[in-house]
Amino acid sequence: MSMFTDTQKPWAKYSQLDCKGGEAGHLLPAFIPVIQRLFEDTMEECEQQMILVATHLEKLVKLWGEADTFLTSLHHSTKKP
Repeated sequence: MSMFTDTQKPWAKYSQLDCKGGEAGHLLPAFIPVIQRLFEDTMEECEQQMILVATHLEKLVKLWGEADTFLTSLHHSTKKP
């Protein structure tokens, strides 16, 4: 919770995300279902794009986590999801 707010006084100011890149990457798998649910009733084009970008970022972060120093041919797949 300390990434979003002061846990001692969460009401004192607006929440903001305060984290490093590696921490943010671990947040994506939890964040995607939240925004999908949040936007399910409206699903405007910009909201669809946010979900798509977050989904692709999650895949990229996962690839970086699993890959070695150099990517293999398996990592260079040109298939679209």
